[in-house]
Amino acid sequence: MSELESPTDEPQTEAPPRTVAFGNLRRRFTSVASVVILAFIILTPIIGLVWLRNAVVREREDNALWHSQTMLVRHLVRTRGGWPQSWGDLEEDFEPTNHSKRSDRIDTLKELVTIDFEQDPDAVDLTTTDEPPSFLALKSGAQVAESTKANRQLLKFIGRIRESGEQPP
Repeated sequence: MSELESPTDEPQTEAPPRTVAFGNLRRRFTSVASVVILAFIILTPIIGLVWLRNAVVREREDNALWHSQTMLVRHLVRTRGGWPQSWGDLEEDFEPTNHSKRSDRIDTLKELVTIDFEQDPDAVDLTTTDEPPSFLALKSGAQVAESTKANRQLLKFIGRIRESGEQPP
């Protein structure tokens, strides 16, 4: 026994050759890279289709909201400020559009939009700026900001009707 070795020291083993370690590392890297590439190839179209579907739904709801608002404005003008009592009152104010080469139907609007027919425009506080009354909203509850914007514009329009002094027949 040499002076540096002690009886309790275990014999030292040699490290495995480096080529074996690098070979395993390459296989692992290749496997991980393959899984990532495969996941990317599979998930990209799925994510794209989900995004596209959501975009189409948003556009459809947005069109329905603004078309309904336009019908309400036409009704207010035609009746000199009279509020509709049902969708039947608004049918006369419905005009199909060719927006995006589609024709909207009133049934589509009824399906997507809720209008508060019990609203009394004369009782509406025109000074409300934070939260305007909810004249109309999407049934899905989505696009709250767009619904609020449409309601603000209706509130301004009702204010203009009041300022003009016209009364419903």
